Order: sequence, then C-alpha cells, then structure tokens
Amino acid sequence: MLASLQARLGQRVPKHNIYCKNAFQINNLWRKGVWPTDQLCSELPSAHWDQESPALLFGVVPFAQKGFVRQLALHACESSGVFSLGRVEHFLFLPGVVYASLIATCYSNKNLYNARSILLRIFFDLQFVLRERISSFLPIPVVSRPKSSMWEDLIDYDHLYLVRLTPKKSVSDLPKEYLFPLFFLVHQLMTKPRERLINGLSRWFDRDSFPYMDASRPVGSLTAEDFIHVFQELRLRSDFSSFREVVERESPYAFYKMFGTT
Repeated sequence: MLASLQARLGQRVPKHNIYCKNAFQINNLWRKGVWPTDQLCSELPSAHWDQESPALLFGVVPFAQKGFVRQLALHACESSGVFSLGRVEHFLFLPGVVYASLIATCYSNKNLYNARSILLRIFFDLQFVLRERISSFLPIPVVSRPKSSMWEDLIDYDHLYLVRLTPKKSVSDLPKEYLFPLFFLVHQLMTKPRERLINGLSRWFDRDSFPYMDASRPVGSLTAEDFIHVFQELRLRSDFSSFREVVERESPYAFYKMFGTT
C-alpha cells in the first residue's frame, strides 16, 4: 500500500507510520483513564509545525463516528493528539456520508454543508486519492443507512473514500491563540445555518456596529474564507475581549467529548 501511494502521489513516504483500523480511537482524548495518543507519540519522532510530516496515519473512519473530522480539526488547532508530533498527515478511508459533507459547499449540495465542511477547509488541505468498494474490507464495515433521507441520491453507501488530509502550516497567519476562538465561532454559528449572521453574532457582539458588509446573509451561505474574514474583522472590535472570555470558559475537552459521541 505504501508503494502504491508513493507512486500515485509522487511523495516520499516517512519511515514512521501509524496503522489503525479505527482512526477515531487514535485521537480519542480520554479513554478508561489513559491517554493513548501520549503513549503512542512518546515512541515516535516529532517535527516543527513548519516541517514535513514526521509520520503518516492510515486508518478507517467508522460510519458511526461522524464527529471524527471536527475532533481532528480541534486537535489540529490545539496541536494535541497525534498533532503534538507535528503536521502528521492522515490517509483515511471515509464513509460516503462523511466524504460527501466534506466536499459539499454553500453553492452545491447545500443540505450536506455543515460545520465539518468548513472546519476541514480552514485547518486542512484535502486530496482525494481513490474510491474502494466496502466489500474489499474485512471485516466488512457496518453501513448505517437511514430509512429515508432527502440526501439519498447524494451519498454513496457502497464505497469508502481514501483521502489525504494535510494540516495547514498557518490559517491566514493567525496567531495560535486565536485558532480555538475561530473554531468555536464556526462551530457555534453553524448550529443554526439558516440564521442571519447578524443574529448569530449578536450572542456575543453589539449588533449595532457590525463592520462586515453582508451581515444579513444566512450563516450557512458563508464559505470557509468568509468565516476567516468575519473573524479577522471581529478581532478589531473593542468587544472582542468579551467574546474571548466566553471562549476561555468553554473547555476544548467538552468539545472532544461531544465529538466522541456524535
């Protein structure tokens, strides 16, 4: 598999690699009182965030773990989990329902466009590698098909999609301490994608002085670049410090727990 990936992608494969049939378990923050990623990372080399990936992670994301991508984005912005080693690249087989939401945009497949669609674009570069029939995997993954869905025609339940996820070196040159507030803003606003941006932001900011030109747009119509632009403008506001206080009261661990069960 390593040789075929190297030929397909034209990239050097690091000496150190991590294999996991359930990729979600690798980044599970807390499990039975131990920190499995800390134990794993102590045995592998690390690299500065600006350097090449010190290792590759290969895994299969189960159908039931739709929260994995959001958890992965949170680890990336916190440099925690396997990302404590550096910008560890992930080669993941994703269920069709997860892959479809990752490539959805606010212009196409809008019903599948959600927080993870945006967070992945903010913190990672995504590259499609190949598509493989589920029957090629042993044991065959359990497919969770909804009894009825308006998205049935948009989702491929018969294949897993191998993608390459590379953490970005920087997010619009934002200092590291602003990455979790950006994550928080996107995640909270996208809980109500049909809500107008001005109404969503008024939870934390004075709605009478929004500098953002299109504050009347629905939140779900914003791209990842739009969210970054909004956040950059919010940083210049005098009441941004109040927003930071709200964010600081929200422990990232609460989000890890949430994503571990959704």
